Amino acid sequence: QGNANLAPLRATSYDLSLEKYFNKSAYASAAVFYKDLDTYITKFTDTNYNFSSYANQIGLSIPAAGPIGTFTQAVNGQGGTLRGFELSASTPLSVIAAPLGGFGMSASYSNTSSSVNLPVGLLGSNPNQAVDVSTQRIPLPGLSKGNTKFMLYYDRAGLQASVAMNRRTTYVGSVANDAVGGYPTLRYIQGSAWVSAQIGYELQSGYLKGLSVRFEGNNLNKPVYRQLKADGVTVDSEIKTGAAYALRVGYKF
Repeated sequence: QGNANLAPLRATSYDLSLEKYFNKSAYASAAVFYKDLDTYITKFTDTNYNFSSYANQIGLSIPAAGPIGTFTQAVNGQGGTLRGFELSASTPLSVIAAPLGGFGMSASYSNTSSSVNLPVGLLGSNPNQAVDVSTQRIPLPGLSKGNTKFMLYYDRAGLQASVAMNRRTTYVGSVANDAVGGYPTLRYIQGSAWVSAQIGYELQSGYLKGLSVRFEGNNLNKPVYRQLKADGVTVDSEIKTGAAYALRVGYKF
């Protein structure tokens, strides 16, 4: 069931950043941040819930086993912190050497530590499993401690090409639950990386000006998606993904 009394995620945030621009086309930046989390949203399961009032309201008879069942809803957690720093830079390589005109790169790295109070046993729990009323501190769901992005590109006279890599460390994710009830559950997701590349050309003049062709490749390193058990180390399941390719043709009027 939903929760009409659910409060939004609230936090008091402190941010400090410094940016430096070079030659109007390159920059570097650094930032630090801290968030004091007042409220966040999580799931709670009551395996001893009395459904009598709901059964009466919608005209259902109480089964022989009685009105006690499993009840899950979103609730507010309270108390948590999030802190970290981020570094990023972007520059055309012509600022290093003129013959590298058209080439460029961008990169970023963030390191974030987070901690929230969640019920013990919530990680990997099923709808028919009781969740302890005591709490434990785990990372904020959906947030990796480390995130790295890097891209090398070329863009000149209609020719565009790039190769990029994204990497994130292990995090707590909300995933589909194959147990009866099926509400999303929290599990550790093993960190991984994704590599993509593309090359294309757009005609710059003539009757076909604006016509472009681009070839793309994603997941070129064929990453493996792994769900981990509550210890955050042992593999519970894995999904192997292959590379994907696409040929795109476009025209700008």
